[in-house]
Amino acid sequence: MPLYLKPHREEQEVTQAVLARRVGVSVGTVRRWESGARTPGADDIEKIARALALHPGDLFLPPASLLAAIRERQAAQLAREMTDELAAIWLEVGHTLSRATPGGARRRRRGN
Repeated sequence: MPLYLKPHREEQEVTQAVLARRVGVSVGTVRRWESGARTPGADDIEKIARALALHPGDLFLPPASLLAAIRERQAAQLAREMTDELAAIWLEVGHTLSRATPGGARRRRRGN
């Protein structure tokens, strides 16, 4: 299970050095926790949570700001995909109509 230490720390504008001092570990240890190279033990998770004024379980959930950013990216991606899909559908409809009515498009243009 991933630990969302860095996003929680950054959301509170706490540096790695400050967190390390509050928890009683080295900055390198905090860096390894954040990179996933090392996993903090249960005691350290409690200390980290206390240092960031969180419930220990909160460290395993993305903070609200990260969830909002994820939702924004997903919505933008969905909008791009829908726009591309709709454009492809409209192009296909246009091609189908012009094939279904030979000369129809030319007649309509001349009549206007």
